Amino acid sequence: MYDQIARFYDLTHASLTDDIPFVLQLAADTHGPVLELGCGSGRLLFPLAKAGHSVTGLDLSAGMLARARVRLAHVETAVQNRITLHQTDITSFALPDAPTFGLAIVPYNTLFHLDSAQALAMLRRVKKVLGENGRLIIPIGSQKKQRLQL
Repeated sequence: MYDQIARFYDLTHASLTDDIPFVLQLAADTHGPVLELGCGSGRLLFPLAKAGHSVTGLDLSAGMLARARVRLAHVETAVQNRITLHQTDITSFALPDAPTFGLAIVPYNTLFHLDSAQALAMLRRVKKVLGENGRLIIPIGSQKKQRLQL
């Protein structure tokens, strides 16, 4: 689905930045690499890497990852070196050489592309790669700036 819209995605989503300060604060508090499941073109990856965090992005869409790689080519080398991208299914990913992560992020709408069994499989995979005190954030709610904290 996203392969067909990848080239237009940033035109409609680049302005969605309300969650970025919250994500940056959580990343700073967790002290470890960050995993983004469903990273798309890098809406969260780039601010995290620019803030000094090592970030691994996973996405099934080759088109969206191609957009992220185009963006990656236009940032400074230090930021490039902090970002790793993988084309993989977020419900069955394996990252054998990856460290444990301090923070995992399932950005808005990503969860809604999964049925219950897939969501559970994703959560099980995330549990295996999170560090002992690692955190998982799954933003939910409407675009009316409502936030539910559990």
